[in-house]
Amino acid sequence: MSRPFKTKGIYITAGINRCAYHCRYCQLTTIKLSKNITMDRFTAIVNRFIEYKHLNQLQDFRVDFWNGYTYDSSLIDFQKELNLHKKVGDWELKILLLGGLLHMEDIILHQWFTERKHIGSEFVAATYLGCKDQHDYWNNKKGNFEFLIKAQKIASNVGLDNVQRLLLTRSSLNHMEELLDTLDSLEIPIKERSAYPFFYSGLARRYEDERVTLSLLENQSKRIQTIYRNDKEKWKSEQEWIEYAHTVSSQSEERSVNLIITDENIDRIESMSCEAILDDLTHRTKRAYAMVPSQEELAEKYADNTSEKIYMFLWDMECLWLDRYLKEHPLQNFERALTHFGR
Repeated sequence: MSRPFKTKGIYITAGINRCAYHCRYCQLTTIKLSKNITMDRFTAIVNRFIEYKHLNQLQDFRVDFWNGYTYDSSLIDFQKELNLHKKVGDWELKILLLGGLLHMEDIILHQWFTERKHIGSEFVAATYLGCKDQHDYWNNKKGNFEFLIKAQKIASNVGLDNVQRLLLTRSSLNHMEELLDTLDSLEIPIKERSAYPFFYSGLARRYEDERVTLSLLENQSKRIQTIYRNDKEKWKSEQEWIEYAHTVSSQSEERSVNLIITDENIDRIESMSCEAILDDLTHRTKRAYAMVPSQEELAEKYADNTSEKIYMFLWDMECLWLDRYLKEHPLQNFERALTHFGR
């Protein structure tokens, strides 16, 4: 049953930036929206761990963070977040995700893009699930499709590059040609256009009936097949993931611990040392992993060897298998959010 765990970093999250709407397939539902956590309090905690890493010369220790559902923050807070990303050496805020943004008038959106381009953003990303009304249904926001189309045009006029992400589901494939026609009609430079299935996480776990198969993907037109994400050759059916799970070692889980900051715990977190926080999270994470079966046991007992549905990653598959296990064996006091099953 046991899964040994080794800490290799810390992933710090807080629900600061709110979402203007809630997609029916939202994959971030483990983040609780905060009412009282400010960007200053959040960045202070992240900075403490960056300093802890440097003071203790922990070169391989990762410090990562995520502060909410969207990038819809004030320019001042956006700059503070950008400074943090520069400190940890990633490029996160070079890309502006359009999901969850308030619908803005053209002149306001133009200013919003211009200000963020001035301080380092380079491109915007729009995610589409189907076309027009179908997209609006899944994103749970009337007019969202037209807003994204407009936003990409304005972003291009400002000098930002555009990325388009298209979600592959059984129903969206029926409208994919129409969607591509609409996107092509924008006549703007596209840095990247890629299509891929749902992750198995958050609310998307409710829509397994929408999950595509390899045969379905291969029966699409050449035009559609050319936009499949460039890691498509690594996607596998559940049948194939079962075999793969038995070939890779899962003797030890080496992952970052998850520090989930909430209105209820932030005062306590601020009063604790980095060492105490890491010790507490490591202990609790080890206990959580010790409560669940090994990767091999999940694959052996809770996988469906007849399923041809496609999943992109092994952790997608493990999360599904664990859900099946928990239906049979509900666990008390299992802190799922501390594990990679918490997505």
